Amino acid sequence: MRGCRAWEPAPTTCHLELASIPLALAAVIPASRLYFQLLSCYHRSVRFSPLLILIALFGVLEGTAGAQSNLVLSLGKLYGGDVQTSSRTFGIALGGTGAHSVGSELEYSQTGHITDLSGNESKVLTLMAGILVAAHIGTVRPYGIFGYGFIRQRTEASKGSVLSNLSNNDVGYNVGGGVAYKFSRSAGVRLDLRHFKVRKADGLSFQRITAGIILGG
Repeated sequence: MRGCRAWEPAPTTCHLELASIPLALAAVIPASRLYFQLLSCYHRSVRFSPLLILIALFGVLEGTAGAQSNLVLSLGKLYGGDVQTSSRTFGIALGGTGAHSVGSELEYSQTGHITDLSGNESKVLTLMAGILVAAHIGTVRPYGIFGYGFIRQRTEASKGSVLSNLSNNDVGYNVGGGVAYKFSRSAGVRLDLRHFKVRKADGLSFQRITAGIILGG
């Protein structure tokens, strides 16, 4: 994976292309390194959020505390809110849970095409660092999650990666939960439902439902 160039006054300071990371590589990159990539690629015009920093630091600490790491590959769809129609959503997440069933997750997702309520067409990219709390009931694990990061809309006139030409209008959050089922020590499935919202008053909002495969602990 390419790193980030040193910051310059130019509008674009980051060239991290998460969408091009091979799945095999993503499965072995430490979660803490991805969190630092997320922070180091912040555009200088975007103010650091204490909450985002807290989530990132939590992920680093959690990753060094013997947490069980896993990779989640998911497919789903956006609906509701400002979304009228959408194509399939693909997501890839790296994270895990540690002591007391508290964990962290870094997730990238891409929806190739949406139509909003005004008839405008675009694609949606998200990159979120999240904190999750899970309950272990045998092989079933219900969980809740809160994430904070970037929600990007891309049109023909606005192209680029999830981290290019960032502004405060691209920052948002997600909240939701789901249930995971482990049918072996290192494999399982999960169903996930979340609400996404760009934090500005008239920012994009939608719901997302996904079903995914869990690989790892």
